[in-house]
Amino acid sequence: MIKKINVSLNKDLRERYGVRAFPITKGDIVKVKSGKRKGEGGKVSFVDHSEKGIQVEGINIAKADGKEKQFLIRPEKLVITKLDITDERRLERIKEIATIKHKDLAAIEKEALEQKQAAEEQEQAESEIIPEAETVDEDQPESESTQENEPEYSQNDEMELEDEKDEEEDTEEENVDEEIRKEEDSNDNQE
Repeated sequence: MIKKINVSLNKDLRERYGVRAFPITKGDIVKVKSGKRKGEGGKVSFVDHSEKGIQVEGINIAKADGKEKQFLIRPEKLVITKLDITDERRLERIKEIATIKHKDLAAIEKEALEQKQAAEEQEQAESEIIPEAETVDEDQPESESTQENEPEYSQNDEMELEDEKDEEEDTEEENVDEEIRKEEDSNDNQE
């Protein structure tokens, strides 16, 4: 059984749904609340339950060859700013909680309907774009860029690198604070 990853909701969603945290899924909109990427955000593109990490569109890491790829962010560093309630089971769970907490069910149902309509419009727009895309000729060999071996990083390595960078930043700030205190002490001693 896969254990769900709960992520905190922002204040607006907490008041609207009457819940502090909710299991995150692909399609939710999140914002980074701590670390090097604080303030960045985007749509969740993948949730890795085994590694307990979340990939967010637009938040990438540079690889050794100069290309960028998405990396996993720990759930405690994120806050959900918009829930994707197009899934019926998820909507029913939110309605159950909202009923217990005496929240406005009509507003929740209206929001779910708007999200479903927006998703349908987006699907329709994407389906119109796909036929216009270039078709690949199967007789042509693959380009060199697709044949190159790219160095692979495990998701654990990337999460550890991000944590190490955060720790280095904290250590640098502490060192600067310590140097300022030493200078102040030496100035006090000279007087």
